[in-house]
Amino acid sequence: SKMELASKKAAEEGDQMNKYLEEERAAEEASRAMRERIEKQKKDLADKKRREEEEQMNKYLAEERGAEEAARAMKERIEQSKKELANQKKGTENEEMQKYLEEERAAEVAVRAMR
Repeated sequence: SKMELASKKAAEEGDQMNKYLEEERAAEEASRAMRERIEKQKKDLADKKRREEEEQMNKYLAEERGAEEAARAMKERIEQSKKELANQKKGTENEEMQKYLEEERAAEVAVRAMR
């Protein structure tokens, strides 16, 4: 009958409409998932870049500290060498002074012996 035909057609149109709505929801879901994936990739990339920059900065700081340490050690070695040289010089001067004093005494002894 006409009535059954109309109702069947309406049911088919309803099914078709549901199918479209379902596909639309699926497309929106896929689109949302893709956006989330892209956002996550962007965030991961930013995190990775930040970590790499921090590592690089730490490397520079460590190198800088190493250079400062080396410079300080070198300065200490130079100071030590200067001190040793000064002590050596003082020692040599003392030895020379002793020698002069001994020669002076020897000369006095000789002078006294001549009297």
